Amino acid sequence: MTASRASAAVDLGADSGRVVLGRVEHDTVSLEVIHRFANRAVRLPDGLHWNILGLFADTLEGLRSRLRRRR
Repeated sequence: MTASRASAAVDLGADSGRVVLGRVEHDTVSLEVIHRFANRAVRLPDGLHWNILGLFADTLEGLRSRLRRRR
């Protein structure tokens, strides 16, 4: 049996984000949401902005959680 290869993608929306793991095996594509997180805006003097550092940290947490489950 050959191990399948997987790719991760990050989907960022206005209110939330998620890390998704995708696999292609034979003639099928499977997607697994491995981490969901809130996308909370930060208020700065010139208005609301995405919290880039928070989104990056949540993305890394999702990838790390998947790696921990594989061990």
